[in-house]
Amino acid sequence: MSYQLIAQGDASDLRRIPDYQDHYREGDRGYLALDLLYTPSENIVEQLSNAIRAAGVERYSIERRADGLRINFQVAIKPLALIVAAIIGIAVLVFLLIAWRLFREVGPAGVVGWTIGAVVAIIVIVVAVTALIRAVRA
Repeated sequence: MSYQLIAQGDASDLRRIPDYQDHYREGDRGYLALDLLYTPSENIVEQLSNAIRAAGVERYSIERRADGLRINFQVAIKPLALIVAAIIGIAVLVFLLIAWRLFREVGPAGVVGWTIGAVVAIIVIVVAVTALIRAVRA
């Protein structure tokens, strides 16, 4: 079985992934390769898996690689939008955990940075939920 490249891009293109849903029919198989600068921890992969499962994607697997992740999936009901929402959710969680850790290490001076981070996280969550709602309606 061979795969056909549908799109490629950088992190800013993650929100456009649901636009490629029309290239898949029910039953088709595909994968989303995420090239990262590090190997994700088992904990991150488990959290991502839980988020994808909670979003309703049933047929998928996640492979940890030295240069990132590969999320294999079989199309049932618009899984790309759900996978992207899960990825964004995990990214926000990781960001908040790092911001909290910095706040604890730096002290009160970190409040401003943490507040800015929280505002950014809320914006990302709103964008992710909006994308998910659009994908479900489509």
